[in-house]
Amino acid sequence: MLARSIILLSLAISRPVAAQELSKVSLSPVVRVTLQLDSGSTARFNAHGFDLRVAQAGAPASAEIELVKVAGASTGDLISMSANAARAPSGIIEVLDSLGRSAVTLRLSDISIVSDHLSLSATRASLEQQRISQQEALSALTADQQEAQRQLATLEELGKTRVATRMDVARARDHASDLQRRIDLLKQRQALLASQIANQAGGPLDETIVLHFGRLQIDSAEPGGRAAIDFARRPAPKRD
Repeated sequence: MLARSIILLSLAISRPVAAQELSKVSLSPVVRVTLQLDSGSTARFNAHGFDLRVAQAGAPASAEIELVKVAGASTGDLISMSANAARAPSGIIEVLDSLGRSAVTLRLSDISIVSDHLSLSATRASLEQQRISQQEALSALTADQQEAQRQLATLEELGKTRVATRMDVARARDHASDLQRRIDLLKQRQALLASQIANQAGGPLDETIVLHFGRLQIDSAEPGGRAAIDFARRPAPKRD
């Protein structure tokens, strides 16, 4: 049977959010991860990259999760587990909405960290460039809105002497209101970007972790959003 790869869930954390989506409850740019490393040690961190893959090449099916986090918190423990082919008994990954509530929860059992890779992060530089661009756009919009308000005030005064028509005043008012709405939306985007930058504050290195696991339970309030799947336990990778 040809291999079939099914990507069940992934988050493109760095993609821009459309302005029309900002008023809705959307997914947060991070997922919250808790790994029970052993009976007395727990690793907790946020990941800004997340990908779950389930594949079937004959039987049984297999699965893996890739997480990308800022190197620092728990990095030593995770690298040690990967190097020693140790297994974590359980873990929880929470996909959060923009209000910080859990939208989807994944519960893992019998977890192995098959790889842990550190690399220089290009994300922080990209986010800083976005921040600068947004600030420039906000400055331009603010100047336009202030000019629109001055024009509106002038037309309102002229309207009292009937030099300007009601239509002229209404158009000027609509233009000023539209610019204010655009400013408010841009400020919401700035707040979201600031949250992403704060999550990158740990350092210049990205840590990419790949997890294999024996059991996956998916909990979601959405219709058809629940599942419990057992996977074949993979042997620890051979090391020279």
